[in-house]
Amino acid sequence: MIPCKMRTPKDEDVSFIFNSWLKSYRSSAFAKDQCNTVYYDNYKKIVGSIINRSLITVLCNPEDEDHLFGYVVFEYLPSDNLLVHYIYIKHTYRKAGLAKKLIENIRKSQNPILTSHNTHVCQTTKSIIYIYDPYRAFLPLTD
Repeated sequence: MIPCKMRTPKDEDVSFIFNSWLKSYRSSAFAKDQCNTVYYDNYKKIVGSIINRSLITVLCNPEDEDHLFGYVVFEYLPSDNLLVHYIYIKHTYRKAGLAKKLIENIRKSQNPILTSHNTHVCQTTKSIIYIYDPYRAFLPLTD
C-alpha cells in the first residue's frame, strides 16, 4: 500500500481538481463524440457548479502534502446516501486501492453509492455497489 494522507483541498488544489476532471472525463462515453469547443465550453460550467456545492477529499503524500495522488468529489444526501460525483487517481497510482480507500473514508452507510459520472473507478471497484444516476449532476439534493 502506498503511504498516503487524506485532507481537505487547499485553494491551490482546486485548479488541479477542476482541470484533471475535465481532461480525464473528455474520453468518457458521454463526451467522446462532442467537439472540444462544445465539451469544454459547456462542461466546465457543470464541473464548476458541482465543485462549488460539494465536499472534496484529496489524497496526498504524507511527506509532501502538495503532491496529490487523487481526490473524490461528493455530497451526502438527506437519507445518508452518498453521492459521488467524481473520483480521480493519477495514472501512476491506479490499481493500488487508493480509490477504495477514499470511498471507505467518506462512506457513512452500506447503502449503494449513487454516482453522477460513470467513471472507470466505478466500473472496476467490484466490492462497492454504485448506481449511475447522471441527472444528479444537475439536480438539487433530494432523495
